[in-house]
Amino acid sequence: PHTPPTRRSSDLCRDFFVCLSENYIHWPDVFHIFMFETINFTQCTSCNHISAQTRITPNAYVEFQCPRAPQKMSELMKQYFNSHEIVQGWRDEDGCMERTLGKLCFRIQDITVTDHIVVILKRVERDPDNNIVINTTNIKIDGTVELLDSQGRNANFKPIAVIQHSGRSSGKSTSGHYTAEILNVRNNRWYRTSDNSEPQLLDEDRLSKKGYIILYKKM
Repeated sequence: PHTPPTRRSSDLCRDFFVCLSENYIHWPDVFHIFMFETINFTQCTSCNHISAQTRITPNAYVEFQCPRAPQKMSELMKQYFNSHEIVQGWRDEDGCMERTLGKLCFRIQDITVTDHIVVILKRVERDPDNNIVINTTNIKIDGTVELLDSQGRNANFKPIAVIQHSGRSSGKSTSGHYTAEILNVRNNRWYRTSDNSEPQLLDEDRLSKKGYIILYKKM
C-alpha cells in the first residue's frame, strides 16, 4: 500500500506562501497582497557598470538562512537587502572589460510600490544522518529597518506580525504548535495569539526571539 509522505508541522505555515507563489495565476488577488519584486545584479567596482544579466522576480516571500549566532532582525534584513557579496575575478563585457571585483547585489526592485515583505527564516535543518534539527538561535525583533531598492531609494519597514513554531523534532518529522504575535494597528500594542488561549498583551521587548515567519509593512 502507498504510504503518504511525512509532513513536517514546522513547514506547514511556510507551505501556504510556497503554494501561493506557485499558483499566483489562480489566486492573483491574494498574491498581490504580499507581492514584491526583487532583482539580482552585479556591479563592476572599476567602472561601476551594472551587468545586464539581471533577473526580476515577483515574490510572495523571501527566505533567509537562520544564523547560528544571535542577531537582530534589522541587521539580518540589511545584510540581505542593502549589502552585497564580492565576486572575485569579475569581468563586465559590457563595461570596462577589466578583470576586477564585482559586487553581487540582491535588492527590492521598486520600493515605492512595495507595501509588505514576508520573511521566512530557515530554521529546519538536517544533520549528517538526514534527521531534522530545528535551529533555535535567538533572533531579536527590534523595530523598524531602512531598506534600499535597486535605484537607491529608501523606505522604512516595521514588523507587524511574528509567527513562531513551538515543538520538537524526532527523526525526519516534527510536531508542535503555531502561535502568532500581532501588532494592533488601533493602539499600536503587540498581542500574542493562539487558537487555544485568549490573546495576551505583550511589551515589544518580549516578542519571541524564535520567530519563523516575520511580516513587515512599509511605514
